Amino acid sequence: MTAHDLERLLAKYETIAHWRAERDAGHGIASRDALRALAREFPGALRQLETLAWPTLRGRIDALVTALQEPHDSARVQPWMRLDAALHDALRRERDRDRPKLPPASNRANTQPVLDRALGKVAHDFGLDPIDVAELLELRRRPR
Repeated sequence: MTAHDLERLLAKYETIAHWRAERDAGHGIASRDALRALAREFPGALRQLETLAWPTLRGRIDALVTALQEPHDSARVQPWMRLDAALHDALRRERDRDRPKLPPASNRANTQPVLDRALGKVAHDFGLDPIDVAELLELRRRPR
């Protein structure tokens, strides 16, 4: 994982934390264009905006700042950082690949969701179970 990769993740988490703080203070959320730009660069980040707990956001920012102090020290690069970057890459590939149109609504139950496919790919690449990847990244379903 390069320093650039770590910087990108840090920028993502700082953006999410800023937007969350603005929303929690009653100032609304970022513009639609800004949200789209974040989702384009980091597919799945909008879910993180909605679901990650404040302590997790702060902890990830602190950990990334620490890792960036010595980016070539692999001990400072925590496993979740590699998994997070890999998941965004996998989601980006899923989003960008040429896919056939979704089947009719009656057949959609047989279509594996994009997030599940991406989690499966990342889990396979890292020799982990998809559930373990989801837990390490603290992925949760969006509140309804």
